[in-house]
Amino acid sequence: MLIVILFVFIYTDDIYSQPDTKKSFDSKHQPGVTKAEEASLPAISLKEGKAFVKGKVFGYVPAAGNSVRVLYSNPIMNESETFDVDISENGEFFMNVPLLSNATCLFMSDYYREYILLSPGDTCSVHIHADKIENINGFDAIKRSNIDDKYVRFDGAFATVNNELNDIRFWSKSIKFFRYKNDYQNPTQYKTDILSDLEKSLEELLTSNISEQTKELITINLQQSVILLLLNNNTIVGNHFDKGDLSTSAVDTGYFTFLEEMNLNSNYSFYGRFFSNVISNCRQIERFLTPLNELMDKSDMPPKPLAYEMIKRQKDYLARVLKEDNGPAFDLLEVMSFSSKIKSQLTLEEWEMERLKQLKVPLYYDYSIRKNELLSIRLQEIREKSTSVILDVSAKPKENYFEDIISLYEGKTIMVNYWSLGCWGALNALDVIEPLKTKYKNKDVAFIYLTDDSFLYQVWENKALQVDGIHYRLNKKQIDYILSKFEMRDVTPSFLVFDKKGQSVFKSEGYSENVIKNIFDTIDKEL
Repeated sequence: MLIVILFVFIYTDDIYSQPDTKKSFDSKHQPGVTKAEEASLPAISLKEGKAFVKGKVFGYVPAAGNSVRVLYSNPIMNESETFDVDISENGEFFMNVPLLSNATCLFMSDYYREYILLSPGDTCSVHIHADKIENINGFDAIKRSNIDDKYVRFDGAFATVNNELNDIRFWSKSIKFFRYKNDYQNPTQYKTDILSDLEKSLEELLTSNISEQTKELITINLQQSVILLLLNNNTIVGNHFDKGDLSTSAVDTGYFTFLEEMNLNSNYSFYGRFFSNVISNCRQIERFLTPLNELMDKSDMPPKPLAYEMIKRQKDYLARVLKEDNGPAFDLLEVMSFSSKIKSQLTLEEWEMERLKQLKVPLYYDYSIRKNELLSIRLQEIREKSTSVILDVSAKPKENYFEDIISLYEGKTIMVNYWSLGCWGALNALDVIEPLKTKYKNKDVAFIYLTDDSFLYQVWENKALQVDGIHYRLNKKQIDYILSKFEMRDVTPSFLVFDKKGQSVFKSEGYSENVIKNIFDTIDKEL
């Protein structure tokens, strides 16, 4: 129950006024950056644009990899966007990368993998001398063993920064933070150890013979990596719960001093690859600072639609730890609350659009409204084409309602899929199963989908309309009845197959290719 409650909390052309550079890059918290050299990175301008990435792979071998890819973390939508392009026969490539500001992106290919800095409206040129790689088929683009790093060189926008990130192999040096152990019992010790490792890494990297721009970019990215670790440690709350202490918070506000010290609420944070992830996690600060019994009382089951009171509460908790109550971090937190609805296939309400309009950066409103309009068009098209049957029976008190469902389809072979909107495996299974059902279109087979009421009705309906079949939304007691009757765990996805007499002939928990094969083999056998 606690896990569900915490899950609900997790999901429920202008320029900012530029921050004081003495605050943005305080030498006390930014090793290697002196006061005389502060803020050499250009000020951030939030507006839509495209960065151009072009290059050539010298000694191009198609068998070793025929595409390049750039990953960009969209701060408004809080999702990683992937842009890729094929390498032409002569080894050349060119791509447009839509950006909302100058930003750190990840460049990926079988020849080279590294963070690069891109800028809207500017061109980044990449020259990869694959002819210097001895065994291209066995080459590891991350380790880059037995090769001079200068086999890759950059020209164009931020060429110095990109060449220096390559020379120090920044990507491979930074990913170690993501492998940090997440099993600490003491949150204070966890924080101390991570910050100590950060200090050592910054000292090593920032004393290198590199430019101040590169030092600043490295600092921003490493700090955001660490902030993610310190905000996204579920064991802190979990361990506190295991101790049976529901009346006190897992940590106090002092735990979050790193957010202020690392200048999270700076416009320069948009340079970092993980700024949107960090702000998304800041929406969860409440679960660290609120006693668990109060957290349970505040939760809505089933969840209610987004309310401004929730956004205000999230901003208030962020203000407590940042010791200020406005700025880029606060605006992005609010915008992200609305964009999360769009990502969940829920269109915005009038009050939400009005709130977006009040923000000082027009991009937030313009971008979100366009996404909202595209979603509205798509949902309308789905409704017009869908042949799904949507039935919400969660309000019915009858616990064994499942018996009624099965009886309705007596004489047919029945596949039952118990799934959840919050389960990646369940969603993936829906996509895999969908095309396999086409050959049973005119046969006596019923495809029944069950889910519980822990997600908003509209979110469930929008997804169910895209999956052909008969969909039932059940309450917890109705789900528990099914699990008990068939001796199954509460695992999604789970599957049952019934013969034409309504007898269970197959059951399975979890998703795998073999499970899907067995389901359809069973259906074929029954037919």
